[in-house]
Amino acid sequence: MRDYEDKVSIEVYKWQRKMLKSPSTLNVLTVDAQNKLNSLYPEKYRELMCDTVTAMVQAVVGGVGYISCTPLVNISLEERDKEAKKVIEKYKRVGMVEGASTGMGGIFVGMMDFPLLISIKMKMLYELSAVYGYDTTTKRERLYMLLIFQLAFSNFEERGKLLKHLEKWEHYQRENSPHANEFDWDKFQQGYRDYLDIAKLMQLLPIIGAPVGAYTNQKLVGELGTVAINVFHMRYIQHFK
Repeated sequence: MRDYEDKVSIEVYKWQRKMLKSPSTLNVLTVDAQNKLNSLYPEKYRELMCDTVTAMVQAVVGGVGYISCTPLVNISLEERDKEAKKVIEKYKRVGMVEGASTGMGGIFVGMMDFPLLISIKMKMLYELSAVYGYDTTTKRERLYMLLIFQLAFSNFEERGKLLKHLEKWEHYQRENSPHANEFDWDKFQQGYRDYLDIAKLMQLLPIIGAPVGAYTNQKLVGELGTVAINVFHMRYIQHFK
């Protein structure tokens, strides 16, 4: 058991360094190009993005709209990781099917992918929180999930700050207990939207939208799952230091 936890500690350290690594020149150019591409999204789609993120954060902070799972107890970290990987694979499949289905219908049906994918991601975070033994009926754990979501789809400038909040969670949550109406909706959705790339734009196109949507959704769900596992590992290490 100790060997497994030592291995996890090393992996978390490497992951943290990777998350805090300065973006390369190529990455900076890619982000600039991506920001220009984001302007190509239809105005209705941008409005839908903002409204969806606002509604999601309000629901999570308020504890409505999502079903909390019973936290797993009395199992090892290694067993939790095995269960977590099963959860992630399940939601990657769900995201892939959903992306293919909405991508098949062109721009108007494709616009529905955004709220559906947000819902899939949050449901996965609820399940992963329970796998690692946390009770999402409490507001503090729901806020923790929102920080994980933000971290997964944040830019380099925000990443360091979010990681610090998660590392020092006990202190942060005592000092910050935001209500839904205090949340910076625009900043949250802007960061998430900027993370999306040309693939999501292509998903709105007929014919090619289905395969693009399937691939992109399972990729985005997988990325969130990877970040979530590492954050829960980081929390585990902090707790048992």
